[in-house]
This record gives sequence, structure tokens and C-alpha cells, in this order.
Amino acid sequence: MPRELHREWASGTPDGTLLTRGLLVHLARRYAEAGLTRPVAPRENGFGQEKTMQEATVAAAVRLLDEHFAEPLRVEQVAASVFLSPDRFTEVFARTVGCTPRDYLRHLRVECAKSLLRTTPHSISEIGMQAGFNDPAYFTRVFRAATGKSPREYRRGG
Repeated sequence: MPRELHREWASGTPDGTLLTRGLLVHLARRYAEAGLTRPVAPRENGFGQEKTMQEATVAAAVRLLDEHFAEPLRVEQVAASVFLSPDRFTEVFARTVGCTPRDYLRHLRVECAKSLLRTTPHSISEIGMQAGFNDPAYFTRVFRAATGKSPREYRRGG
């Protein structure tokens, strides 16, 4: 499943983005509805419990990233919020989602910027800031790497 999820996410299509975000949000909501505030420890001799704990951990992290992507976030902060070291968190996240937390955060920011470019008259710099990019030049580099177009070209539909 993580490979299929990553393939859909990496496709860059609206359907792929919607599908992966929907699944991750669903997992995060299930985690929240269970009233869990931190990862569940695996049960003694509980077959498959380690995987469940990792999925719950990642769901909580995805929810945090989805809700706060426009803010200055560091992997260390997200890892601490789910009670893991940054290295272990990155490993668990990548194994579960199919990309690193940094890649996922960058993806969220680019998707937000694409939406704002399509739907608002705001300046490119302002859109970059609203999407979580504090440096306009970095925003343009990341956006071009993700879409093959500059933000201005994307807005023009070219």
C-alpha cells in the first residue's frame, strides 16, 4: 500500500493528490476520534500492533502537517510531536507514506500555491508566503522543480 500511495501522490494529478490527501486525512481523523494524543504502545505479543502504532504515528504527523504547512515547520518539531527522534520519524514516515516528511510538506505547499495561483489575484511573492515559502526565490525554484513551470507560467496556463 505505501508504494501505491506514493505512486498516486507522485503522479501529480488532481485525482492522485485528492486520493492520497483524503486517505491520510481519514487516517488522521480516525486517530483523533480515538482520543489518542500520542502513539499507542504495541500490545505484548500483539501481532501487527507495531504497524498499527506506526500508522497512528504517521496519521498524527500528517494531520499536523496538513493543518500547519504554511507555518515554519521543521521535521524535528513534527517528530517531537509524535514522540520520535527526527531520524526514526523520517524512517517511519517514509516507509508508511512513500516519501519523506520534507517532501510531503513541500508537496502540500506547492499544491496550496497552485490553488492560490488559479483562484486569486495575489502577487507571486504573496502566494509563496501564504503557502509557507518565506523566500520568493526559493518558492520559484521549488515550484518549477515540482511542476516544470514558474509560478507566473503556471498562472498563465502556459
